[in-house]
Amino acid sequence: MSGYIFPVGYAEKYGMKLKKPLNFRGRYAWNKYLAQEGAVSIPKELTKPVPSQERLDKFEVGAYLEASDMNDNTSIYPARIVSLHGRLVRVSYLGYESSDDAYFDIDSHSLFPIGFSEICNFKLQRPKVE
Repeated sequence: MSGYIFPVGYAEKYGMKLKKPLNFRGRYAWNKYLAQEGAVSIPKELTKPVPSQERLDKFEVGAYLEASDMNDNTSIYPARIVSLHGRLVRVSYLGYESSDDAYFDIDSHSLFPIGFSEICNFKLQRPKVE
């Protein structure tokens, strides 16, 4: 089960922007869109549940970690948690613009504690400096 498939309403519930479909006019709302398209949403049972609060509390906004590049998982960068959205963690790579931020599932194999790269003998990329 993918941590990147969400039930209808997830973005709104967790304060995330949802891009509306190009063919939708006016203020976007899932119920209007589904009615317009004659469609139904997937059952919630097909999505991963949000972990317990105890588990979520282990991730704190402002905490530092190491995170791989979503487009090149062999590149690991120093990063910081900038926001939490249910089971998603928004990560900012140190020295990079916010447009380079990435969202990771809380159980992603691309998030590591500080020192992971050194222990595993991986190269930790340097923060971008201008």
